[in-house]
Amino acid sequence: MDSGYKKSGSGDEQGALADFTKASEIVPDYGEAYYDIAQCKLNCCTPPQDWNGALIALNKAIEFTTYRNTLMNEYRTRGMVKEHLGDYEGRCADYKEAFQLGGDADLAEKINHLCK
Repeated sequence: MDSGYKKSGSGDEQGALADFTKASEIVPDYGEAYYDIAQCKLNCCTPPQDWNGALIALNKAIEFTTYRNTLMNEYRTRGMVKEHLGDYEGRCADYKEAFQLGGDADLAEKINHLCK
């Protein structure tokens, strides 16, 4: 994972994606690896981002993550991805879940504005 972070930090998102993917293959229940995969898919080759690939990785991240703060970030990011993909109900469900896990005032404002 460290090499993935170093590569990402130096702008090598493709290399970072390869490292994070390898980490997820070695430890298939490592939620952080999937979150990092999603981040690479959203930041790599901008545009176009791989929104569907990011959603798949975020689903796995949420499945395997146990830390509350990390889960909050994963739900928040997945809500943003769902919004981009046109799944507005899913967006709101994820934003609300993220808020329950410790979201901030910005997230509360999004929920109040976007989720009726």
